Amino acid sequence: MTFRELLWRRALGEYREADAIAWALQELQVEPARPALSSLAGLVPLYNPFEVEGLLVAAIRELGRTEPPRAALYANELRDTVREILEGVVTPEQGCRRLAHGYWRNLDAKDLHRFWILASALDEERAGAGTVYDDQYPRASFDELVRIEARRIESLERDATRAV
Repeated sequence: MTFRELLWRRALGEYREADAIAWALQELQVEPARPALSSLAGLVPLYNPFEVEGLLVAAIRELGRTEPPRAALYANELRDTVREILEGVVTPEQGCRRLAHGYWRNLDAKDLHRFWILASALDEERAGAGTVYDDQYPRASFDELVRIEARRIESLERDATRAV
């Protein structure tokens, strides 16, 4: 499990202690052994959630990283997933579903709403409902619309960066 995946699971409220152990084991493959990181990687079930949390926070600190606030995690995941969609690292459906799931877990994440609508429309179409994804683009495919939305988000990010 990557650090990004670990943080995303925590932001979604889907984190389990085993995720922290999996992350620590993976980190030890690329990072030198450190006390909290090694201790975290060496834990065995049944996990004490307080012990795991304490070691996780200490391990993150040992590696010189921080856990951003939840809103920043959502913004980071949006930015990274949009980039992955546009670069072809993930399929439009994979990226769209990842972001739609984030919206389902946090309805305040308005930037993810459109991805949730697109994923829901795809589900309806597959169920035989014959859905039109977007009235503005009646002939566009699902993949095209996900890419259009990804490019829109990317341009907003670019504009925000220029404004700063």
